[in-house]
Parts: sequence; C-alpha cells; structure tokens
Amino acid sequence: MSEVKKVQRKNKVDDVEAFYEELFLCFDDIKKSNDFPILFEKALLSGKNTVYQKDIKETKKFDETWIKTIESYFPSIDKITKNPKTALMYDSYKEMITNVKQVSIWK
Repeated sequence: MSEVKKVQRKNKVDDVEAFYEELFLCFDDIKKSNDFPILFEKALLSGKNTVYQKDIKETKKFDETWIKTIESYFPSIDKITKNPKTALMYDSYKEMITNVKQVSIWK
C-alpha cells in the first residue's frame, strides 16, 4: 500500500481531497498488481456507452368544484350502499305516488 502523507490541512475540503488522493493511490496499486482491472477498464472504455437521465415534471391545475360536489354526495351514496333495500323501497314508493290518479274531493 502507499504511504499516507501527513500534511497539515486547513479545512474540511483539504481533508476530502486528501482522502480521495489516498483512495486513488490505493486503486493504482491494485491496478498494477492485477490484470483484471486493466482488462475491465479497456472493455468498458472500448464499447459504445450512452448514459442519459430524463426527468419530466408536469403540473396541472384543475377546477376543484366538481370534487367538492361529488364529496357532498358521499353521505347519500354511503347510506344507499349500506342499506340498499331501503333505497329500493323509496324508489318503489316514488313510482306508486307518481302513478296515483288525481282525485278531487270537492264536487
């Protein structure tokens, strides 16, 4: 392994730079001692590589009044779905009332 240089550092940026310098020196030592890293790097660099990142953001503003209207119907829909027989009876009563003939009491 390579020797670690003891240098007085003024700030954290110098610490980070020293760390990466030491890291790259270690990688260089490994590359010199093994054949695989060199072969891998050649294979990687010899091919056609296209790397891209695509990010699309879309914002749409909707009229929210229809949502409030639908939400206002939720209690009725909930009542009908919880007890459908009463809802059906109510509809049948409504049909019976509309079918009744108008009779006048006064003659």
